[in-house]
Amino acid sequence: MKHKYFGILTEEMHNTLSDEEMLNFLNKNHLIESYIPPTFIEERKTDEKNGFERVIRFYQKDKTNRFSSHLIKEVYSFLKLFMSSSIEINLLMFKKNFEINNFGISEKKQKKSALKIFKEFFFLS
Repeated sequence: MKHKYFGILTEEMHNTLSDEEMLNFLNKNHLIESYIPPTFIEERKTDEKNGFERVIRFYQKDKTNRFSSHLIKEVYSFLKLFMSSSIEINLLMFKKNFEINNFGISEKKQKKSALKIFKEFFFLS
């Protein structure tokens, strides 16, 4: 599978182009797109049960750039292609070690142990 965008920006280009030239290059090659994020103005209650509506506006002054959806999809497919086997192996090893360490423990204690591990991984505690 050929990846359309990989290698399009060389290290030399990255080091020599000014910020404006870089933005023009990325825009010309459809790697970024202009984006105006919504601005939250107010929230109103409605007559419906637990209903509310939000009023948002789009201001030209908030215009910014973001990566294009084409680029995001390609990076995702690249990572999926090259990292999925590594992720699967790590997952299998984790499951094996978890089962060995929690063999013979009640299901409630296993869930507690799993929650502790989850918090260590995702909340860095």
